[in-house]
Amino acid sequence: MNEKIPVRCLRLHKLADVPMTEYRLDQVPEALQDEGLRHAFIRMLRGSGPDKTQTPATNSRTPLTLSFNVAAWLRLSPGEKRKVSLLLNYRDASGAFGILVDEATLEGGIATMLTGCVTFTTRGYPEYLQVSCAGLQSGQRLVVDELFVQRATKSDSSLGIKGAKS
Repeated sequence: MNEKIPVRCLRLHKLADVPMTEYRLDQVPEALQDEGLRHAFIRMLRGSGPDKTQTPATNSRTPLTLSFNVAAWLRLSPGEKRKVSLLLNYRDASGAFGILVDEATLEGGIATMLTGCVTFTTRGYPEYLQVSCAGLQSGQRLVVDELFVQRATKSDSSLGIKGAKS
């Protein structure tokens, strides 16, 4: 289990939003051919109106454990050097938090891969999930060459990837 850090303590630079389908997989209807289920699923993703197919954990404060594999290729402008952290941040019923994925010292012009598997517990489903970077100075430019976020699976934990649970 990774330690969660309140976001108000961090100065984050948002890199990307994680698609809702990555952390709300149980909401995907099994029979997408059924027009009613398909429309309800799309309404749920867009956030327009109540969805009658939601599970109790969706609207409650029920603890939910999530695991993700995260990887990013990052580089700073030439001539700069800075220690940066890659975080996965979210908001749930108990507040906004960040989970440290990896950190490294980036040297200008050289791409560096930051990667890790994080596991954390939320209260109900997160409102959002984002990949962010901390440690940048105001106005400092960061280039994201590639970004990858995927929900961890049982095979990840069987391979011995640190922190992976399902």
